[in-house]
Amino acid sequence: MVAFSQERGRRIAMIRMVGAELEPAQQELETKSSVLIVDDDEDQSLLLEFRLQQLGFKTLAARDGSEAVDVAKSAHPDLILLDLRFPTSTV
Repeated sequence: MVAFSQERGRRIAMIRMVGAELEPAQQELETKSSVLIVDDDEDQSLLLEFRLQQLGFKTLAARDGSEAVDVAKSAHPDLILLDLRFPTSTV
């Protein structure tokens, strides 16, 4: 279950996953599935990376859309978790 709350204007994701529910699915994985995490918030990204690695996934990270496209083209991740609200960049 994922719950979102507001704290000092920042989104905080609280992730609760029950290990017993995930064990059978994790045991079925013959090779590590890869997950690309795309988020400009380093704390969010590290939290997701840590938890997914605990569950046996290989994680990749990108801080913006351009970097995400490059990583996705080269690594071909099985899943992409994408932040929907990136700050506007000025070039």
